[in-house]
Amino acid sequence: MTTIAGIQHDWGCTILTDGVSTGSDYRVHNDPGIPKVVQRAEYLIAPAGATFACDAVMYGWNPPPFVGKEPLREIVASVVPSMRSHLSSVGYEMDGKHESPMVALIAVHGVIYQIDTDGSVVLNRHGIYGIGTGGAYAVGALMAGANENDALLIACENDVYTGAPGHIQHQRKPGWSTDDRDATDSSDADAA
Repeated sequence: MTTIAGIQHDWGCTILTDGVSTGSDYRVHNDPGIPKVVQRAEYLIAPAGATFACDAVMYGWNPPPFVGKEPLREIVASVVPSMRSHLSSVGYEMDGKHESPMVALIAVHGVIYQIDTDGSVVLNRHGIYGIGTGGAYAVGALMAGANENDALLIACENDVYTGAPGHIQHQRKPGWSTDDRDATDSSDADAA
């Protein structure tokens, strides 16, 4: 119950997140010290869904070092099994059968990979990803030409489980400098 969206660029990627967590019947505006995307080594990790699984992945999982020679193969053969093993060790199985499953956007070396509830890896040909209850609103807005801030605002307006403040994080591909794009490395969105 969140909004997480990802945008793939030539120079790298952008991950957008809202700032509200929800329970079965309540909303909590997150403390800025409790983000929905974290950096672990060269990875950006942004899960949505089952809170326990999301917390376990964000704060307990240490992804394997990423070589990047065969990136997709490495994600499928090394990163996802590592995530599954960690989740299994804390009592959560990535089997796609949970009432509240977990799905994640993981960025490494500036490329976004969507890890679905059963551990499968998805690459979107449009380079726009959305997970959580407001993800589809953000994706629709981005595909219609909205900028990052407006996409978060549209998700906030249309999804009861999404709210401000929004956060935007960028990750460059190796070899691309800050001058290769028009954005800063991380910022807060004006979503209200």
